[in-house]
Amino acid sequence: MKNFKIILFIFISCFFFQCIFSNNIKKEQELKQEIQKFIFDCLSSKDRNIKIETIKAIGELKDILYLSKLKSILKTEQDEEIKLEIINALIKFGDNTEVPFVIKILQEKPNFSIDAKPKERVMALKKEILRIKAAKVIAETKNKEYINILKKIISDKNDSGRVTDEILISLYKLGYEEEPMKIFLDGLNSNDRYIKLKASEVIGELKISTASYKLYQLLKDPDKDIRAASCLALAKIGDINYVPAIRELLLDKSPIVRINACKAIGLFKDSKFIPQIKQLLKDENGLVKLSASIFLMQLNDYSYDYFLFDALDSTDFDAKILSLNALSELGKLSHLNKLKNVFIKETNPIVKINISKTILKIFQKEE
Repeated sequence: MKNFKIILFIFISCFFFQCIFSNNIKKEQELKQEIQKFIFDCLSSKDRNIKIETIKAIGELKDILYLSKLKSILKTEQDEEIKLEIINALIKFGDNTEVPFVIKILQEKPNFSIDAKPKERVMALKKEILRIKAAKVIAETKNKEYINILKKIISDKNDSGRVTDEILISLYKLGYEEEPMKIFLDGLNSNDRYIKLKASEVIGELKISTASYKLYQLLKDPDKDIRAASCLALAKIGDINYVPAIRELLLDKSPIVRINACKAIGLFKDSKFIPQIKQLLKDENGLVKLSASIFLMQLNDYSYDYFLFDALDSTDFDAKILSLNALSELGKLSHLNKLKNVFIKETNPIVKINISKTILKIFQKEE
């Protein structure tokens, strides 16, 4: 009789936990389907900003579920920016068939004169923004066949400097490195604040290691934005010799520098920095505290993940996006219920799309 009771207890316990497990799986599937439907609905939105943000999310998700819908929209879409975003997403799926449209956008230089009317200036600015986006899209193709086309476009010395800069970045990513690298390195010595700042960011993005020492020197620049940019750039390059200098910036008087120093140290994923990073959890700046909690999550310490959900309950857009980007990379199934509640309460459609992307990314990691 005693053995029978034990067996019965084990059977009931197994049945009970099996029911709970099955119920959890059902709820997760329902949530996934609800989010997928939301993404499809956003693709049909008449609000261009919602549509663009949704297409960006799909490009990051690389989920073929949305592929036919994207192609269908592209056939009838008149908005050039939306078309570029769709083509960018399709390239991430491995489809380069629409790249000629992107080249066409890049080659269409606006006619702009000093005495242009305000409306003409606005149109020229819109065209410049489109061309910058087009240059970024070309880099996504990773196809060296486009190098000569890009070189020909930047041979026009009267073209927009911002467009030329973006084409140079694309050229470097496509494998044509010598000329762009020289220009970027020269930019670090510029007296123009914007050029120096942009050069630091680009060199970090491209991981140009020959710039490491100059970036190290810029860690003491009086401009807080340049200190912040050079700090993160050094970490992206990954030279551990400069870690002590980066670590000193965790105590910088500027919050933006402390934030980037925390992100930079996080890229090295070294547990010896944990005590110092934990001190930043008491920082007076919310984004600094948030960055510190993300650093700890990168080292598999989720004790402070509540900072991210506090941010998601706030009205701070930047803090919400920073939290969602971190959860997209580091989130677990155990976060889904909280994210669902945040999704239900959120009223900003752009944030809501990013919550959706985060939820689907967590599902992708677990599949």
